[in-house]
Amino acid sequence: MNTELTSLENFDELRMNYYSRLQKEIPNFSLMGGVIKSFLDRIIKDGGFYLRMRTETLPKVISSGRIKGNMETGISTSGEGGKARVPSCAAMFGCDPEKMQPADYPKFGYLSADNHLQNLLVSEEMSTLYGGTVVKLKKENFMHRTTITIGDSLQLGRCYGLIPDRVDNVLPTCVYGLKHGSDFAYPKLPNAAVCWYYLATKIVSKTLTPENFFDMDALIGDPMPIFEFFELQYHGIIDITKDVERVDIFDYSEVVNTPEVAAAAGYFKSQGIPFSAHSTIDSVYHELHKKQ
Repeated sequence: MNTELTSLENFDELRMNYYSRLQKEIPNFSLMGGVIKSFLDRIIKDGGFYLRMRTETLPKVISSGRIKGNMETGISTSGEGGKARVPSCAAMFGCDPEKMQPADYPKFGYLSADNHLQNLLVSEEMSTLYGGTVVKLKKENFMHRTTITIGDSLQLGRCYGLIPDRVDNVLPTCVYGLKHGSDFAYPKLPNAAVCWYYLATKIVSKTLTPENFFDMDALIGDPMPIFEFFELQYHGIIDITKDVERVDIFDYSEVVNTPEVAAAAGYFKSQGIPFSAHSTIDSVYHELHKKQ
């Protein structure tokens, strides 16, 4: 991990201390942790690194040459906007808000199916909150500066019940359960092992597998709603021409069929970045099956 990044300056010490607590405070942690670590190692190796944005913001993203986080844009699914990320990132990464500039805060995405079209289909529900434009990043550029949590790290104070893992060195620490840093955390668990045990049993029973991990919410999320998706936090600059593998849009037709999207398509083509735009599920299915 690049410790020159301000967001990660104190992260390794914070994570190792939290890992020591997990080993001491959660019964049978070594067994559950071993199962979860092996699973995470596999899906990180096989999966794709993605983030989403509002399609309407594409012109601004292109003109800036990089993808900005919500601390810079002020756009967030949280009612507090980007400001909600200040205490949550301090809790998760041990960073000092006094040292952080808006660009220093991580950008948030998710781990999903490596096939970009399959990802469009399985993550379509994310578009309402996070936007219909999906950016697939060059994984090799991010392995040293990406962290992971299981589930949305901000939702209802979950940042106070886990510490992220490094994708290039899973311990693991990234499952909700052991409270730290705040009197508020959700859900209220009868004991800290509940989520760890639940996830480990679903992996062992092969309900959740490396082949279907991107469907986690549908498979195990209903009885335990903190397991929606595998959130990734990208630290450092995301440069469009250097770090983006491809861009795909699956959005409303009135959004897709605009001069702005046509201009974006021309720009990405000029940069050698594969691009597609879809306004119907049939279009995505057709493209997926054509490639199979």
